[in-house]
Amino acid sequence: MSDATSPLTGREPPVLHLELCEAFYLSYALGCLTVREGDSCPHTSHTAGDSCAQCQLSLLAMWKLFRQLEPDFPLRYRVYHHYRARGWVVRSGYCMGADWGLYKLGPAQYHATYTVRVEGVDRRSGEVVEMMGVKVVTWGDMLAQTRVAVTVKKELLVARVEVWGDFRDWDSPHCLGEMCVTTSRVKRWVVGDQRWAIKPRVPVEMKENSCYKSGEAVIVLD
Repeated sequence: MSDATSPLTGREPPVLHLELCEAFYLSYALGCLTVREGDSCPHTSHTAGDSCAQCQLSLLAMWKLFRQLEPDFPLRYRVYHHYRARGWVVRSGYCMGADWGLYKLGPAQYHATYTVRVEGVDRRSGEVVEMMGVKVVTWGDMLAQTRVAVTVKKELLVARVEVWGDFRDWDSPHCLGEMCVTTSRVKRWVVGDQRWAIKPRVPVEMKENSCYKSGEAVIVLD
């Protein structure tokens, strides 16, 4: 954002902190954000307060830079774009041990409905893809995630992104169109939740009793 004061209010514009996926979505999907490299511009040909076109990063340059900063950026962004396109408000889920948190209208109106954990799988073999800097989701992690989700009254979603195992097309954002996202909802099994809402009738046994007249029976609860 520009460091110049606003001509309308006379104040400095507010500072907006964005995650890499949020910034790329605003540039790539909506086209309403430009990103420039560095705080100061060496060029003097542009008007004060305007972003210098020579310092602006292209989408390809942003993609390569963000991949260097976050090795799993393509996976996390594909899931971010997937839910943003479906009307969810997506925010960081690190505070809940997940990659993303999904809100209906935003943190100011509702608590998050779901927490999302991102996982990459080979589109041919279906096996989990391992890469440097990316931790594979284990069953221990899954149990911990579900327990945390229950504690904070959320449900856990595991978003699996199908990619090529050798990352052959990760050099540009064109690979996003080849990535398929499959979501599974994971719930912790609680024994008490599986009990009968209405207990069925207990079986009865008919027995003769000498204290009663012949032919009479006593109902014995099992």
